[in-house]
Amino acid sequence: MAPKTAFEPVAVPWITTWAGALLFTAIMKLHPIHRQLMRMEIRNVARYLNYGTVRKLWAAAVCYFSSIRRVLRLDKWARQDYFALNRHGCFTAKTLPELPETADPEQAPIIIIPGLNTPPVFFRQMHQYFTSKGYPVSVLALPGKGLADVATASKTLADEVNRLQERYKTHTVNVIGHCLGGLIGQYYLANRDCPPVKHMITLSTGFLGAKGVQCLKDIWANNHPKDAIPKVFDELIHWNMDIAHKAGEVAYHNFATVWDFLVEVPSAFLQGGLQVTNHLIDDADIDHLTIALNPKMFARIEQALSVG
Repeated sequence: MAPKTAFEPVAVPWITTWAGALLFTAIMKLHPIHRQLMRMEIRNVARYLNYGTVRKLWAAAVCYFSSIRRVLRLDKWARQDYFALNRHGCFTAKTLPELPETADPEQAPIIIIPGLNTPPVFFRQMHQYFTSKGYPVSVLALPGKGLADVATASKTLADEVNRLQERYKTHTVNVIGHCLGGLIGQYYLANRDCPPVKHMITLSTGFLGAKGVQCLKDIWANNHPKDAIPKVFDELIHWNMDIAHKAGEVAYHNFATVWDFLVEVPSAFLQGGLQVTNHLIDDADIDHLTIALNPKMFARIEQALSVG
């Protein structure tokens, strides 16, 4: 785990109050980038509910007000992390606690792989939850904040797996990958004959092309006109799902949410090759980002870790 993240703490205390969060979320949704993401969410929800053209306006209203409600339903600290990831507010800590010296041999360590441009401290709620359950928990700091190619990020995961195996004298670890983190985990599994992974959990990972990533690529290119476009975007857009069929005997749980701007429901599920259990989260409190912040999801993940 890196000693620091890309985010420096900037005190904006009013933003985490209920009234402040309500006002700021409503305003933030008017930003051009958030409007693009909202359009993708509306598309998903309209398809899932089988809405016609006329009722898409209703879907738009539902998505807008649900997105505000999701943030308000988080506790104060999770709200703080949500706004910090959106370049507002502050984190209360730059780093997460180090791993304990010893661990319960019955609890395989957990490695959390962040999504694109997401610092490790964004997962402190999840880190605290599973640490309190007795799991040693490590959150990766991805090379280039995830903008490096998937193979490079997978090497970072492999190094951390080896470190935890040596530290706790364990044969297996659990891996939780959010968004891009799920594809990094996939790559790691697919390129090892006997991967030392007990459970693989993917959260809001876009499979079969991840069409929403094209939008993110366009946004990135517009905001960085003089920079080369990172290779990782095209890797996600043109991802070959055949790698999933080579991953071996791993208990795999794939969580996809209806309220997700990146993951289209029809292409969100993995089929064959693994012991895959697909979970569709039809909960208005949980979307692409809050899936990593909402305690209801932590309980679902814990249940998945207890199976197999």
